[in-house]
Amino acid sequence: MTLVLGVSTTAIAILNQRQGGLAEQRFFETLKTAVNESSTSANIYRTPLQIIFQKDNEVLVQIKTAKAITIRKIPIPKSIKLAGGQLVRVAASGFISPQTVKWYALNGELKYLQKFQLGWSGFKIEKKKVTGIYNR
Repeated sequence: MTLVLGVSTTAIAILNQRQGGLAEQRFFETLKTAVNESSTSANIYRTPLQIIFQKDNEVLVQIKTAKAITIRKIPIPKSIKLAGGQLVRVAASGFISPQTVKWYALNGELKYLQKFQLGWSGFKIEKKKVTGIYNR
């Protein structure tokens, strides 16, 4: 009986981990699409773009034109944790200071580095293994 319970518990843990990984992948793909589409609009209208990372809640991708403010909300999956709230600003010229947003898996074993680069180039994601809980 214990063997069956142990196997079931392990199977559930593996399934939850895989689902978390899929949610994270979907989240980063959705965020990348929102940033790319908003960057294109901001570039066309020559207006700034802001990406607001709200800790443990959602990411807002915002552009302001003379006629409207467009905000896209992307919820953060429960399987990852943002290291802290952060604001990424892209100037109307496309200039952005290179910066990194840090994400941690809830178990502390996996870290994502979301690196923003100069210009309208968006960001890239690096997946890293870490030791300990929430090491930087």
